[in-house]
Amino acid sequence: MLSFKGVHASTYGTVLTAPVFIRADRAVNLIKIEGSDIAYREDLGLEPYILKARIMLADNADKDAFLAWLSGSGQLILDEDNTKYVTAYIDKQVVLQRLTKGANVKVADVEFLVIDPFRYALSEAD
Repeated sequence: MLSFKGVHASTYGTVLTAPVFIRADRAVNLIKIEGSDIAYREDLGLEPYILKARIMLADNADKDAFLAWLSGSGQLILDEDNTKYVTAYIDKQVVLQRLTKGANVKVADVEFLVIDPFRYALSEAD
């Protein structure tokens, strides 16, 4: 499960596929010197990354409130380590889809963009 912007996902439904914190890739720039067999490596820091989740909406949940919750930016806290957070952004449109044909169960695939790859203790929150 997860919490985003201070609201736990169980408020609206069930997380079918929960994101897992990962280590961000290094951003590097390789500079090749023409006429030489060597290259220089310039370290540019850490790359942004995406955490994906699939959330099933409960029957009695407010769809408008659910979609409003899954927009903008905020603290993302995963239940696997609920003492730390990352600042995540949802830049893409979240669309409710039927889980299976003929069923009235709605799911949303959500992509959390993490620009600052470091996790911070909740006690350090602004």
